[in-house]
Amino acid sequence: MSQTEKKRILVTGATGFVGKHLCEHLEGCGHTVVRIGRSGTPSIDLARENIPNDLLKDVDVVVHLAASKAGSTVDPKGEQTKDIAARVAVSVNRSEVKRLIHLSSIAARLAEENDRSKRPYGVQKLAAEHALADGLNNCQIVTLRPPVIYGEGATGPFGTLLKFVQRGLPLPLANASEPRTYLSIVNLCALLSQMVEAGDPVWKKADGLIFEPNDGRKVGTRDLAEMLGKSMEIETRVFWLPQSIIRSLGLITGKGDQVAAVFGPLQCREEPSLEEYFGWEPSEQMPESLKVFGL
Repeated sequence: MSQTEKKRILVTGATGFVGKHLCEHLEGCGHTVVRIGRSGTPSIDLARENIPNDLLKDVDVVVHLAASKAGSTVDPKGEQTKDIAARVAVSVNRSEVKRLIHLSSIAARLAEENDRSKRPYGVQKLAAEHALADGLNNCQIVTLRPPVIYGEGATGPFGTLLKFVQRGLPLPLANASEPRTYLSIVNLCALLSQMVEAGDPVWKKADGLIFEPNDGRKVGTRDLAEMLGKSMEIETRVFWLPQSIIRSLGLITGKGDQVAAVFGPLQCREEPSLEEYFGWEPSEQMPESLKVFGL
């Protein structure tokens, strides 16, 4: 990369799973990265503070990853996610930043189109999208709605499944065969890098659009567990249990969303096309992308 192509990028949520991988990737590409997170330096709580003006000086692109952690004691329903997005919009409006990439979630689309899917996580992600779209002035924005993101250090449903497989625990996944899409952290970082480096004509066309990046392969949860086991040379043991019982247990324990993420189908939209707009295609798919978990 030439000197003139290097960018100054501010990343919110830089200390999270995606943020850590992304910052390392962008710096490896020669970009300058300004990190903002709840820990580290500077430590900024975006639910209560705006981004200081000096941190936004000369920034070319903001990549907004930060969100409230649903289930935490401070914000059990993740309701601060919208407030964080609104503060980011206010901060960007006070600066000369002209581009923002928002990492949302496919859960926002499900909440948008289906009342039965209006779980708190998706509702808050959708509210954050609206806060940015409505709050930004003179700043181009592109929104990404990925499915489950996986890779080293992953949390959430994928991280939980990985731990169960590592421990060799029997899993009630014999009938968890519905196809689901995923996105590897390697593919996501490559995409975000290409978006950051894209020129004015590309951004002018993509401004305001919503994309659903994914690996391009659909995998059932049972198959995923078995592929993880093979990558770690661990036998994956599965057994059959009626889904009605599992879903009832999920509701009783407050884990209904996680159960739905295991047994229900999930497919990403292919239009608009990230290849058409940003020239991006996934470079890896399962099972090859799971080799990082090997012994």
